[in-house]
Amino acid sequence: MTCIDDGPAAAVADSVTVNEDSGANTITVLTNDTPDPDGTAFVVTAVGTATNGTTAVGPAGANVTYTPNGNYCGPDSFTYTITGGSSATVTVTVTCIDDGPAAAVADSVTVNEDSGANTITVLTNDTPDPDGTAFVVTAVGTATNGTTAVGPAGANVTYTPNGNYCGPDSFTYTITGGSSETVSVTVTCIDDGPAAAVARQRDGKRRQRRQHDHGIDQRYARPDGHGLCRHRRQYRDQRTTAVARPVRT
Repeated sequence: MTCIDDGPAAAVADSVTVNEDSGANTITVLTNDTPDPDGTAFVVTAVGTATNGTTAVGPAGANVTYTPNGNYCGPDSFTYTITGGSSATVTVTVTCIDDGPAAAVADSVTVNEDSGANTITVLTNDTPDPDGTAFVVTAVGTATNGTTAVGPAGANVTYTPNGNYCGPDSFTYTITGGSSETVSVTVTCIDDGPAAAVARQRDGKRRQRRQHDHGIDQRYARPDGHGLCRHRRQYRDQRTTAVARPVRT
């Protein structure tokens, strides 16, 4: 009796689901394939490339392995070939896994006294979501010595120190996912300059206040043209008394 080849085994398409960042997944693609009618053994002889992962033929061609790319989730596919040359496609669904939200990181800033609203880019040093999900500032706490607000579209926060305040301050902020941290603020003191002079005219005598601690003699021409006047300014405890007396020229 002459043996007749009834044809090779036939590969049949497969569909599998794996998790994001799951490493190498073994897929038994031969299980549903149609065997050679003569019972001839068959194995995987080759595997095609995947767009969003890597593939390999398993030990002795018994299966294939698929490893999704890091942080990738979504559809993917590749082909495989078995003994005799038959090929089929493996459709892969990579399930998204929440790697956890972005994490806020504490900030320290310095602003000037009476500087108005200061924009603080608190998101710059925060740790992003491993999946690359966008995050923004969702809330901001109150400050003891200033006012706070969430910036446009949650891109930053603003801090305005109270008028004439200088020293330490702090407040908290929260980002997408609920992570919160503290912003430590140092408000630098700014010298506003000496107190303004206050002059009063009373019975030909002038009294002034200035922040000095010594006496000065000054002479100037009288507006009526009759000689000179001499001023003696005496400073005590930030109080100045100036008395004008005529002097001979």
